Amino acid sequence: MRQICFIFFVLFLLGKFEPGKCQQQPAKTAFKKSAIHFEERIGWQDILAKAKKESKYIFLDCFTTWCGPCKNMDAEVYTDDSVGAFFNRNFISIKLQMDRSKADSEATKSRYKDAVCISKKYEITAYPTLLFLSPDGELVHRHEGFLKPSKFVLLATAAMEPGRKFVDPVKELREAIKSYQKRGEKLSDLKPLIDQAIAAKRKIMADSLSQVYLERLRSEEKNNLYKKEVLLFIGNSKLGFEDPLLSLFYPDGSKADAIVGSKGFSQFVVDRYIKKNYFSRDSVFKKDSMSVNWDSITSVIAKRFSVEYANRGRSAAQLRWYELRKREEQFKYGFIKLIDSFGISAVLIYDHLLGSSSRYEDGRKNSAIIVNAVCDDLILKKSDETAITDWGINCMRKLVQDGENDSTAWWNVYTFDTYACLLYKRGLIDQAICYENKALALLRADLNTPKDYINSYEATLLKMKEGAPLFSKTK
Repeated sequence: MRQICFIFFVLFLLGKFEPGKCQQQPAKTAFKKSAIHFEERIGWQDILAKAKKESKYIFLDCFTTWCGPCKNMDAEVYTDDSVGAFFNRNFISIKLQMDRSKADSEATKSRYKDAVCISKKYEITAYPTLLFLSPDGELVHRHEGFLKPSKFVLLATAAMEPGRKFVDPVKELREAIKSYQKRGEKLSDLKPLIDQAIAAKRKIMADSLSQVYLERLRSEEKNNLYKKEVLLFIGNSKLGFEDPLLSLFYPDGSKADAIVGSKGFSQFVVDRYIKKNYFSRDSVFKKDSMSVNWDSITSVIAKRFSVEYANRGRSAAQLRWYELRKREEQFKYGFIKLIDSFGISAVLIYDHLLGSSSRYEDGRKNSAIIVNAVCDDLILKKSDETAITDWGINCMRKLVQDGENDSTAWWNVYTFDTYACLLYKRGLIDQAICYENKALALLRADLNTPKDYINSYEATLLKMKEGAPLFSKTK
C-alpha cells in the first residue's frame, strides 16, 4: 500500500518504482554509527596521496542529503560490522556530499570544491554513486543505487581484482564517433551510435544524433523504411507538424504494425503525434488559463485524423488539465471514462502529456504504473463509493492477470499490493491476503529491497489478518 500525494503525482510516476532509484525507498531517520571508517578531515588530493602511500584502494560514496537510497546505505549497509571490517582493512573510504544545505558542517563545506570536481570528472548524475579507485587513483569500478551488504562486499571485492580496468563508455563513444566520420558517415552506422550514446548516458549527444538520423531517413525512399528497427525508432521519436514520416503510420498503418508485430503500434505513433502538435503546453496548459476550447481543438484533429483519435487525445489532455488545477474529482471520473472508452493503453497519451518520452516497448509497464497510482491514491484511499471501488478492482484485476506469470514484470509488487488492498476494502479478505502474500514474496526475492519496504508490507499483511484498518482516509 503506497502513499501517493496527488499534487506530486508527476514525480511519483517518473520514479517508476525501480529498485535502487531515489524516491523509491523510504529513508530511515535514525541509525547506529557507521562501522566503516570514513575520512572526514582531509581533502581529495590528500586521500589520493594516502591511498598511494598505504597501497590501499579508495571507496568513494557520492551522495545527497535528500536521497532515500543513500540514507538506506547509511542505515543498513555501512552499520554492518562485517562490512566495516572488510572496508577498513582494504579501503580508504570517503563520503562526499554532492549537494549543499544550510545545515552543512565546516568539514562538509571544505569539500564543496572536491564535490564539484568529482561530479564533473566522473559525470555523477544519480545517487548514490559508488566509486572504487585503485591505489594509483585510477577508477576501476562504479555502481549507482542501493545494495544489500552481501552484494556491496562482492562489488568491492570485484573492484580489487588484479589488473582490473574500468571501461569508460564515454571514451568508447568518442572513438565510435570518430570511426563513424572516417567511414563516410553511413546511414546504417547512425542507429548503433545513438544506442551507444544512450548507454553512455549522453542524452544531449543521443538527441543530436537522433535528429541527424531522422533527417537522413526523411530523404530515403519510403519502401526502404519498412524495417522493424527503423519503424520503432521513428515511432518513438517526437515528429513535428506534418512530418512526412507520419505517412508510414497514417492513414494506413497496417504494414508498419505487421512489421513491428503489434496491431496498436501505428495508433500509438499517431496519438503521440497529436499530443505533441495539438495538445502542446503552450496551447492548452498555460498556468493562467482556466478554460480551454476543447471542442475547437477536437474538431481540428477530427478533420485531420478521425473522431476517435480526436476524442481519445482530448480525454487524455483533459486529465492533465484537471491535474494541474488540482481538480481531483474531475480527474478521477475523467480517468475512468478514458479507460472505459479507449482501454488501459490510452493512459499512455496522458503519460506523454506529463513530459514522458517513454518508448512504445515500455507501454505495458507505464500503463500499469499509472493505473496502479490512480487506483491506489484516488480510489483506494480517497473514495467511499462502492461502484468506484469495484471499478478499481476490475481494472487492477486486468493488470494482475496480465503480469502474474511474467517474471520480468517487476511492477507486479505494486499492482498485487494495490489489488490486495482494494479487495480488503470490499471485504474480500482471503483474496486480499493471498495477493498481499504474493507482493511480499516478490519483495523478499529481491535482495536489494531495503528492510523498511519489507516491514511496511508485512505490517499491511498483519492488519489484513487481524481485520484492522489499513490506513486513515486522506482528503
